[in-house]
Amino acid sequence: MNADDYQTAYEGEDKYLLYFSQAPLKFWKYHDFERHFQALPIPPSKKTLISSYKLCLAQIKDNKKTLPYVKEKIETLLKDLTTNSSSACASTTYHINQGSSSVVNYGSNNTISTSNSDIITEKQNSSNSIPKHKRAFGDVDDEQQFAHKRKQETPVRPIDFIFSEETNSIPVPSPTPAEFRKAVYAYGVKALSKEFFMEDSFNLQQLINSFGPRTLGEQLDTMSAKLLMSIDLSNVIQVNALKLSLSRIVDSVNDKITSLFRQYLDDTFWKELSKVNITLCAGMPATSKNLYQAMMTEGSNNGKLNRKLLRVAVAKKKLSLLESNQTDSLQVLDIIDLLAKHCLSDSAILPNNTDSELTTYRKFAKIFDEILDDTMLDMLDGESTCKASKSIAKTHEKIYGSNIPLNNGFGRRIDLILATKNLELSTSEWKRDKTSPAKCLQQQSKNIRINKAILTYLLGLPFNEADSDRVFTVGMDWTGPMGYMFAIKQVKDIYVAKPISTLLMPSYLEELPSFEETLNRLYAWRNHHLSLKEIMLSALRKCEQEVFFSSVLGTSVSADIDNSPNIYLTPSRRRRSQTPATTDLDLEDLSNDEQ
Repeated sequence: MNADDYQTAYEGEDKYLLYFSQAPLKFWKYHDFERHFQALPIPPSKKTLISSYKLCLAQIKDNKKTLPYVKEKIETLLKDLTTNSSSACASTTYHINQGSSSVVNYGSNNTISTSNSDIITEKQNSSNSIPKHKRAFGDVDDEQQFAHKRKQETPVRPIDFIFSEETNSIPVPSPTPAEFRKAVYAYGVKALSKEFFMEDSFNLQQLINSFGPRTLGEQLDTMSAKLLMSIDLSNVIQVNALKLSLSRIVDSVNDKITSLFRQYLDDTFWKELSKVNITLCAGMPATSKNLYQAMMTEGSNNGKLNRKLLRVAVAKKKLSLLESNQTDSLQVLDIIDLLAKHCLSDSAILPNNTDSELTTYRKFAKIFDEILDDTMLDMLDGESTCKASKSIAKTHEKIYGSNIPLNNGFGRRIDLILATKNLELSTSEWKRDKTSPAKCLQQQSKNIRINKAILTYLLGLPFNEADSDRVFTVGMDWTGPMGYMFAIKQVKDIYVAKPISTLLMPSYLEELPSFEETLNRLYAWRNHHLSLKEIMLSALRKCEQEVFFSSVLGTSVSADIDNSPNIYLTPSRRRRSQTPATTDLDLEDLSNDEQ
C-alpha cells in the first residue's frame, strides 16, 4: 500500500476521528481537515477544529498499532500547524459553482462530474493580489493550505480517549436525535435548492454511519438523509417524498410515494402505521338522504333528469317545509337548486375548462356557504396566509440563521382555510381544470404539509386526553371538478397522511344522482370540524386563563418550545436568486405581506 493512502483503523462514531479513518494520509493536513468540516450546514468554530485536530492526531500517534512512518508524519503535521498559526500565510478560496459538480441529479440533461471550470482558485495575500486562474479538481487538494477565519468562538468539545491495548476504539456518543434531524433538514434544503455538493455528501454519509435510529421519527430522518443523497430533482415523486419525510410525514395518499417510502422503512415501521385508525363523523342525516333521492326521482322524466321538473319539485318541497316549519332539510334543497341551475343538460356540450383557479373555486364556495351556514366555522379564502406555516418559518430562521437557504419567515397562501375564532383547523386547495399532473402532485405535497403544520399547533393546546383520537386535520385537494379528501394524524413522533375518499362536483345534470355520495362526504367533513371546534376552543380558553393568571399572579405557564424543524418550506426567491428557475408551488404561493 502506498504510504500516502494510509488510513487509521477506527470504527467508532466520533466525527473527527472518522475523518482520519476515511481520508488517506495525504489529506491529513489541517487545511483539508478544516475545509471538510466547514462544509457542514452549521460548522464548528475554528478553535474547536484546531483543538480536535491536535487531540485526534495525538491519540493516533500514541496508539501502539500506529505505524512508525505515520507517527513521523503526524509530528510534522503538528509542527506545521504550530508554525502556520503563528505567521500570516496566503489563503486559497475555492468557488464551487452550482453545476455539474453537484452530487444531486437535476434531470436527464445533467451529469454528475467535476470539470476544470467548476472550481476557480483565488490567491490572496496581505501585500499583493494574484490574478485568478483555473486548475483541475484533483490538483487542488495537494497544493497550498488555507484557513477560514471565523469570529465566533465556542467551547472546545472534549474527545474521549479512543485507543487502548485491548481494542482499536472505544465508541463515543453519536449525534443526538435533535442534532441529526437539524443537520438532515439543512442538507435536505440544500439538495432541493440545488446547493448540495460532494463535500456535503461525504459529511452526510458520516452522519448516517454514526447515527442509530430508534423511534419512527428518527427512521424517517434517516430515510430523508439517504434519499437526498441520490435524489433526481426532475422526478416529482422523489421530490415530494423528500419534502414529506423531512416534515416527518408518511404519505399514504399517493401510492407511488408510499412505494418509495417502503424502500427505506422496514416492516416494523409499517406495522405501527397499520394500527392508525381515522374515522370521520357521520355525514348527512337519513332524512336528508331520503329527501335528496326523492328529488332526483320527482325531477326525472322516463328515468332522465329534467332541469325544469327538478327545480319545480325542489320549489314545491321548499314551500311545503316552510309552511310546516320543518326547515332542517332546506339546506339540501338549496344545494340541489344551485347545482341544477349551473349543470349542463346535454352531455354533448363541453364544459368550460379554461376557467381560472378563482372562478373554479367560486363554484364550490356557493355550496360550502350552504353546508357551513350557522356553524361558526369561518371560510378564510382568497389565498389567505396560513399563520401556522408563518410561525414555523420564523422558528426555522432562529434555528439556522443564514447557514442555509430559508424563506424569510413568510407564510404560505392557501385557497381555503377553515377556522373558528381565528383558530386554523385545516386547509384545502384548488387548481384549474387544465393543470399538469406534476403541479397537482406539488400541490398535494404542499397541502399535506400545511395541514400537518396546523395539526402540530392544535396538538400543543391543553385538550382532554380522552379527545385525542378525534384530533386530526382533514383537508381537500381539487383540480377542476375532481378532488379527494385526506386526513393527517399523529402517530408517536411522526404524522401519517391517509386518503378518505374521492370527490366529484357535477358538471352535467345526469351526474346529480351520484353527487349524493360526495355531498355526504362534505357533510362528514363539516361535522368533523364542528367536533374539532368544540375540543379546541375549550383548550384555547384554558391557555388564555393560564396566561392571565401568570401575568397577575406570577404562576408558571407550561412552555413546550420545539426547536426542531417542523415541515419543509421552500426557500424564498430572494435567497434562491442564484439558482435555476423553479416551478415549485411553494414558491408560487409565498405570501409577501409580512415578515
